[in-house]
Order: sequence, then C-alpha cells, then structure tokens
Amino acid sequence: FTSTRETKMLLLRNLCKVDLRSKVLAQVSPPVCRLSRNYSDEVKEPTAIETKETNDKVIKEEEKTSPNFIQIHQEYKSEIVVDNHLAFESRLEHYKKLGIKAEVKVINVPDEPNTNPAIFDKALDVIKGQTESALAPRYIVTENADHRSITTFPADNNVTVQRWHEEEPEETTLGFPVIRPPHPLERVKETMKITKSSRADYPWIQDFKQHYDILIIGGGLVGSFIAYEFANRMEVKNGMKIGVVEMDPTYRRSLSTTSPLGLRMQHSLPENVEMSLYGADFIRNAGRKLAIPFDEVSDDDYFNIPNIKFQPHGHLTLAREDQMQDLMDSHEVQRMSGVQSAMLTPKQIEMRFPWLNTQDIAGACLGLESEGWFDSWNLLQAVKLKNIHQGVDYIHGEMIYCKKHSLDAVAKTSLSMGTYEDGSHVKLGRNFEAHVLLPDSQQVYPLHFSTCIMAGGGYTGDMGRMAGIGEGYGVLGVEIPVERKRGYVYNVHCKTGPGLNCPLTMDPTGVFLRREGHMGDYLVGKLPDGQDIPVNMHGDVDPDYWEQEILPTLQGRVDRFASPTVMGSHAVDYDFNYYDGSPIIGMHPYISNMLMACGFNGLGAQMAPAVGRALMELFFDDGYCTIDLSRFAFDRILNGIAVKEKSCQMFSRA
Repeated sequence: FTSTRETKMLLLRNLCKVDLRSKVLAQVSPPVCRLSRNYSDEVKEPTAIETKETNDKVIKEEEKTSPNFIQIHQEYKSEIVVDNHLAFESRLEHYKKLGIKAEVKVINVPDEPNTNPAIFDKALDVIKGQTESALAPRYIVTENADHRSITTFPADNNVTVQRWHEEEPEETTLGFPVIRPPHPLERVKETMKITKSSRADYPWIQDFKQHYDILIIGGGLVGSFIAYEFANRMEVKNGMKIGVVEMDPTYRRSLSTTSPLGLRMQHSLPENVEMSLYGADFIRNAGRKLAIPFDEVSDDDYFNIPNIKFQPHGHLTLAREDQMQDLMDSHEVQRMSGVQSAMLTPKQIEMRFPWLNTQDIAGACLGLESEGWFDSWNLLQAVKLKNIHQGVDYIHGEMIYCKKHSLDAVAKTSLSMGTYEDGSHVKLGRNFEAHVLLPDSQQVYPLHFSTCIMAGGGYTGDMGRMAGIGEGYGVLGVEIPVERKRGYVYNVHCKTGPGLNCPLTMDPTGVFLRREGHMGDYLVGKLPDGQDIPVNMHGDVDPDYWEQEILPTLQGRVDRFASPTVMGSHAVDYDFNYYDGSPIIGMHPYISNMLMACGFNGLGAQMAPAVGRALMELFFDDGYCTIDLSRFAFDRILNGIAVKEKSCQMFSRA
C-alpha cells in the first residue's frame, strides 16, 4: 500500500462492496506451467485431469465471450506449407493478418449503489481528493498490440480506473489475457491461507520474478553464455537479476543442438576468427569453468565435471577455380590471427584423401588445429546448470510482444515506430515489458525489464518487430535482417564410406559430409543458400530433394557412396542473415535498451562464449575490451555498409 490513508480507504471500500469483489474469486482462471515453486511449503497443485477440465472449461467460456477466440488461439501455426514450400509466421503476423480490431472500453462508469447511499460514495471520493473531471467516463484501449494503448509510465489517471467500485478492464496482448497483480484484499487473503492456492487459481505467483535487470530472449547456447558472462561479472546475490526466456526447454528443434557444423576456424573476417579461437579455448577448459562446486569434497565431484565429447578433426573446404582467390584471402586472414591451417593443391588432396574426386577442384583449405565437433547438448546443459547455480532464472514461455510506454523527451522528433488507424505516426516509445505466453495456458505473463537481449536465432527478426524494430518509418523501418531458413541433415549409413580419415568436408555447392561415430554412419546435408526447400503436405522434406539435390552431388564427390542407406533426417532452422551473412551484435542505436546477438548462420555454438563476453563488456564497460566487434553493430545496416563473410559468399549464402 502507498500510504496509511490509502490502506484505510481500500479496506473500507472492500467492506462496503464485498459482493462486487467476490465474483473475481469465482472466475475460472486457466492453468499455467506446473513447475515447482518454493514460496510456500504446502501448495495444492491441480492434477492432470483437473488441468484438462479447467482448460476445456476456459476454452468454452472464451468461445462464448470472444468470437475471434478460435481464429487467434486455435488456427495459429508457426509453419505453413504454401505451394510445396515452407513459410514461417509469428503470432504477431498471424494476429495482424486476421485484421481484428481492438475493442474500445469505457472506464469510470457511474455506479448505482444498492447497499450504500450515494452521498456516502461521494464522501469517499472527496476524502481521496478526486475531482468530478477526474471521475468522468473515458474510452481506453486495453489491447497492447494496438498503438492506442501506449501511455506514459507509470500510467496517469486519464487511462486508469478512478471510481472505487469499478473493476479494472481486462488487458490483452494479441488476444490473450494479461496476468496482473490481484487486488490487495485478495493478496491479504492469500497470505493468510495455510494451504496456498495453485498457480491455476493464483497465477500471479510463479517460480520466476516479475522484474529483471537483464532479460534474455532465447535460452540456447548464445543466450545461455550471455547470461553466464553477466552472472560472472555481477553476481546475482549482489542484486543483479537475470532471466532467460526459452519457449522449448527440450531444445528438440533448437539450432544449438541440431546444427552439425561443429567448431570451425575457416572464416574471412578476423572478428569471426578471433571469436572462434576463443570458443575453442573455452571448450578445451569447459570441464573446469562449467563445473558446479560442492559444499564439501566428495566422490560426486567427479560426476559433476561436464563432458562435451570434443572430437578434434579438421574441416576441409573445397573450392573451384573461381573461388580460389577468396579461399586464399581467407587463409591469409586466418594465418595472421594464429589459426593453424594449410592450403592444399588437387594432387595433395588426392594423396591425403584418396576417396575424394578432385576433377573440378582447384584447391582446398584444411584445418590442422582447434577444429572438430562436440556434443552441443552436453555443453548447453552444462552452462545452463552453471547459470541456475549462480542464480539465473530460466523461464519456460514464448515472448509474443513487447509493451511500450511513451517518451516525452522524443515527442517532438520525427522518429516513428508505427501508424495509427487514421494514418498518423506513433512516436518513438520505450520497451519495458516482455509479454510471455505461458505453456499450456491461455494467459500472458508480463516480465518487466531494464535491458532486453534478443538472442533467439532465426526468430530474432520477429522479436525485433515485436519491439517496434522494422515496424516504423525511417530508421525504425529497418528490420533485423535475420530469418529462419530450413535445412535438412540426413543420417546416412554406408559400409564403404571414407572411414576415420574423413574431416568435415565442405563441397563448393554447399553440400557437407561429416563422420558420425566409427561404424559407418555419416551426417550429410546442404547449407541454406536462400532458396526454399520443397516439402510435402505435412511439412516434412520432400523425398525427391535427397534423390535429386543431395545424393548426385555426394556420389559425384565421393565415389564410395555408391549405395548409401538413409537412416533418418532432421530439420535445422539456420539463423540466416540475408543482408551480408555476418553476425549482428550490439544495441539498437535508437532503442538503446534492446540488444541483439543473432545472424551466425549456424555457427552460433562456437561463437557463443565470445559473444557473451563481448556483450558483457559492452554493457559494463561501454565498449569492447578484448575482441572489437564494432563492425557487427546494427548501425552498418542503417548506413548501408555490408560486412560480408566470404565463406558465406562461396556457398551462395549471402
């Protein structure tokens, strides 16, 4: 409570209007994620049957009250098949495509009290110091995706309920109800309960906090290493609150666990080489840096040392005659940065790898040190457990929008982050809340943040639009040029394959080959080149893609794959930077509390340690202290300056 007088007023209000408040407790609230919480010893959680019954009841009620419920919640699909090609769609794009107009609501509606005389109502308003003009009815919009809902922070009296008998109108984000703090009287009742309510009945209390100093969207290797470096620099126990939002805690479709590219040093930009070298050094010492200490010495310490199963093996990049100059230039940059690699002639390639066909090959570059592949799942789990031990919160949910408030300092500038329905421009605001859709729920939880770091891989472009980047005019109309590009990796078995003498081989066409184990298994795929891969009606890769695109190239390069057997395949959503193929790291120049770490083209796993350290330096030291990544800032896109990675150009990836 803000003051003693306000406390008395709230208690008096609820004693007089208990019947009006009781309906809040009678409403059925959708259940949210059932993670364990520690705010009380006795918490009655709903069973699976009770959860399903509650969800069904909520859906039926929503269908009665909202005609757009089915369109918003049940018809949404993140992946759509259009003309045998896969298209991705965010929830924000789906909501806009439906063309649903936000409902205008009325607040400060005059009441006709049945239990108290009207003079008593006026007396309460006079005691609170409210004038007739402040209590006049007003029209407001509570759908956060509608720009008319943007107000100051904190919201002034013109857009908030002022009459003591009136309920707050329901706030929504993309049609989902937003969880807000319950009424003070309900909070008092909750604290007095011996058996606390479950999250289905009291969703405001969760395992995570409501405010974070640093909120990271994306809990893969890049996002987790950013949290790791921030927690090492400023410990959570000293007051720094760090949260990581991840929509898929299983990481089944995460680029961090599905990318087959491993650890690679062969880049043309010195920044990429330096980041890869630091990543290799971190991986060598991961067992020491990511081990979680025990309170006392025991035999369990041995099992607490992470094992990422690093397999040292070089990468072999093949090049045609028209690609040789770029390959030699890249090798020179690598040599000056300390990378151990060697240029090979076609004859040297045949002598070292006799199973390779070098008919149209003019040369190759072979990594001799600090290259190979590792178990990215083990590395991800190790850094995640280390972060949790240091006090970082991992939040299971999907960010669907960023709420903004207006800025008086820029009210007279020409910066615009969108338009109203009448065509007028929406002035630049500040993002301050990430609205997270909780799993198995129809509710959105608002996470208040000071600084937000977008590290969602190929989803980062959509995240930027949720934050107003790419939705406005002028500089704010430039979007984050990162999108998901679907590729496929095939698990192939061939007894007559190259065997142990098989580096990760990259063909000039973008087709790659990697040995998997020691029993004749290989990973075969093709790097995304900007072209869509045909799929069937279920969204899976078309079988003809293997027969017509991958297999002929593989057999033409390696004659030992005369009769391979495809054991399976899995999809890989690369974070494709279609502007220049280089990472985007740093803060947005006009929305300074939004930072980006994306566009790694599938190599984010090896660069994650360096990216986390770089953003930590940028945040705490106002600049880069170790590896200067200034060229990867978002400013280059606004200025039309492309920083191209030649390895991407060689395989037609940029």
